Amino acid sequence: MRHLIKKSILLGLGVASLTKERIDKLVAEFVRRKVITTKDGKWVARKVLGEIAKNKKRLEKLAKLQAEVLEISAKSIERRLVKRGKKTAKKILRMAAKELR
Repeated sequence: MRHLIKKSILLGLGVASLTKERIDKLVAEFVRRKVITTKDGKWVARKVLGEIAKNKKRLEKLAKLQAEVLEISAKSIERRLVKRGKKTAKKILRMAAKELR
């Protein structure tokens, strides 16, 4: 039963938006209604908070990887633009030199 309660909390409310106070309040409500015992309620709260921490770390790692990929892409684009700018500058200088003759 406590696994079902844990999953319903995780899925129903969205793990990222839960705070410790909100989880404790939900678990206390389940205990008050005698859906789960106090011991099971503490277990559910610990597990949900653990899942939140694990997902937070996973999201931070993913965000860091995405930032690194974007940085590499930006540097690549910057190099291509500089290269293209040099070619354009040389072309403009050649055209100007022809006009001055």
